[in-house]
Amino acid sequence: MNDDEERLESLSARLKERQMAEKFKIQDIENKLEQAEAMTLRLLDSSHGETDSIEEARVIAETCVTVLAECVQVLGVNDVKITATFSDGNVPKSKLLQ
Repeated sequence: MNDDEERLESLSARLKERQMAEKFKIQDIENKLEQAEAMTLRLLDSSHGETDSIEEARVIAETCVTVLAECVQVLGVNDVKITATFSDGNVPKSKLLQ
């Protein structure tokens, strides 16, 4: 093996290591986001029964979205967008809380 082939093999191995590390990092973030979602749903279940008004439902939804957003912020993930999906389209979190 000549120097160029050894260098190429070394660079290829380093690239593979970096790709694996990035894959594990993404999987870890996905797991943490799933945990944050589960925590939010548990908060909803434990804190609130059935709601009698639209205003109560909105307050509950706002609380859940706020908790989820705080979990995402704690994880240090800045590029995650939280949206609510309704039959007539998606609403970004910033508009959902208004």
